[in-house]
Amino acid sequence: MTDELQEAVEKEDVDINFDCPLCGKNISIDARGAGLMITCPDCQQKVQVPIPLAEDDAAVVPADDADVRVPALQRALAEADSRRERLVAELEAAQRRVVLLEKSAAEQHERFEQISAELVMIQNALDRMVTLLQDAGVRDA
Repeated sequence: MTDELQEAVEKEDVDINFDCPLCGKNISIDARGAGLMITCPDCQQKVQVPIPLAEDDAAVVPADDADVRVPALQRALAEADSRRERLVAELEAAQRRVVLLEKSAAEQHERFEQISAELVMIQNALDRMVTLLQDAGVRDA
């Protein structure tokens, strides 16, 4: 596999791809790095990771364009809040499910204990019957 092909395979859909404004090196970084200052791997200079306009949009906002950057950040924040709300709802549903499963497990454990106690009583009754039958067989013989 060529280096370029390997590099393309390693990049994820959620990566931000941009060129270093100082040396032109193509850089790929996880989307969570949007707006961060990073060191270019080629020229070792500090560059700011551009912010995507929208999650589904491939265009990026130049780091120095505040008129475009602020609305993009506001949209990104709104999307993050929406995602957080969905995740919180999923977490709450999962926690409710855990409570129900723990309750069910406790009920099953209690039922298992009852069955075990009944089996002990049955075994004791069978042992008494065997003893009585053996005693009766000894007397009849």
